[in-house]
Order: sequence, then structure tokens, then C-alpha cells
Amino acid sequence: MQGKIFMLTGAGISAESGLETYRSVTGIWQSHKMEEVATRDAFLRAPEKVWQFFALLKAAADKAVPNSAHRAIAASMLKCKEMNIPFFLVTQNIDTLHERALAEVGLPVSDCIAMHGRLSVSSCVKCRKSFNDPFIHFDSRGIDSNERVKHLAFFSELETLASVEHEKEHRLPLSPCCKDLLKPSVVLFGEEPQELNKCYSEVLGTSVFVAVGTSGKVAPANEFARWAVRLNSGVRTIFVNTDQSAASDTFKEFFTGPATEQVPFLISRLLS
Repeated sequence: MQGKIFMLTGAGISAESGLETYRSVTGIWQSHKMEEVATRDAFLRAPEKVWQFFALLKAAADKAVPNSAHRAIAASMLKCKEMNIPFFLVTQNIDTLHERALAEVGLPVSDCIAMHGRLSVSSCVKCRKSFNDPFIHFDSRGIDSNERVKHLAFFSELETLASVEHEKEHRLPLSPCCKDLLKPSVVLFGEEPQELNKCYSEVLGTSVFVAVGTSGKVAPANEFARWAVRLNSGVRTIFVNTDQSAASDTFKEFFTGPATEQVPFLISRLLS
């Protein structure tokens, strides 16, 4: 194995940990209208609905456990680091399951780029300072709560909220820095993904591009594989999903089946 591995993961890799995908026909996403709970305009219009929705996602993610696909990727990143092989991991997921798997093998959670943010972090809407946020804030009935998560991954370099003040009308959490609203540090529809420039720059030098559990057709993440091909005509483009037809025409190799089966198998082949 020579050159860099660039791996992009999506919701499909966490489905086997019990987390519903956005396109699932059941679950949290289907019981809420996206335009009311997951857009930039929705937060400006009714932040309490957005907070209540993401509290449900946060509670679900906290109960989930990294599966064998997450753990195979983390173990391979550790092995690649020991072998001096570059391995860049970017996920569209906000559940921190990759980060938890990385922590299990002793790697920093920052080794995973979460382009859509993380449920474990909240930010001040005024100054944009970010905090590790261990609070779920609202229960399943939409009533404010001080319940804390037990398993989500946090950043050692961020301040962790020890307590939270709430505004009176909707009991929304306030930042300790500006006493303004906190916002979940996730990318809402209508907002630009995080660390895009880093993702594009890391495409340079890619020898193997792998997409796991993502459609391969949604911008801007679908551009990464196209850039990899433009920069290196000999790059291997590999698609891992339960549905091969979801792949764009950029991909030339396919591993079809559950991520928990296909990812460990693929990793063993890449690093053998």
C-alpha cells in the first residue's frame, strides 16, 4: 500500500449502530418536517423546535455504540500511522461514533473531520465560541432537562459546560460567554459544511478513495471523489454500501453489503 487513503463516511455506517438515516422511512427524521427543525431559517424563526429536535438526536447518539466498521477504520488509522501511511477520515455524521472508536485505540478525536459538526458541541450565536456540551437540554416531551450524555466524544481543547443558564420563555440554553443563545454545533440545511477547504486540500495525493454508507451523489461531499480522479487518474475509487446503484459514476470498485461486514474485509485487503 502506497500513497494516501481518503475515506468519506455517511449515515449508512451508523445505521447498524441503531441510528436512523435521513432517508429512512421510519424514525426521528420522518416524524419531523426538515424545514421546521433542521434549517438555518428554522433556527432563526423558532430555535426551541430546533433544540428539541436535536435533543432527540443527541439522546439517540449517546445510546448508540461504535460498530465493527467504526472500529475497523480506527484500527486501520492507527496501523497506517505506525506504517507512515497517510489516512484522512471525513464523516458526514454528527453522532461522534467515529471519534469514540478513535479514542478506544488511543487516537485523538480530531483525527476525524466531522464536516457537518458534532452533537457533543454547542456554540454561542453571538461570538461563535464553541463548548463541549454534555447536556441534552430537552426530554422526549420537549420539556427542558438537565440530563447529561454518558458516551459522546468531546474535545480536550474545548471548555466543557459545567452548568447552563436558560432564558425564560422557551427555556433555551444560554452561552456562558455572552449570555446569548447556544446553538447545536451541527450544520443545518442552508449552512456551509465545516472544514471544507481542509477536505479539498487533503484530496491531493490520494491513492485510494473510499466512500462508505453515503450516496456519493450529494454535494459538496460528492466532489471529493471527483477531485481525487482529476488530480490522479490512477486513483482507486471504492464504494461501500448496501445499494450499489446509489454510487455516482466516479466509483469503479464496489463492496455491496452491510458496512460491518464489508468495511473490515476491505480494510484487511487494503493493508495486507
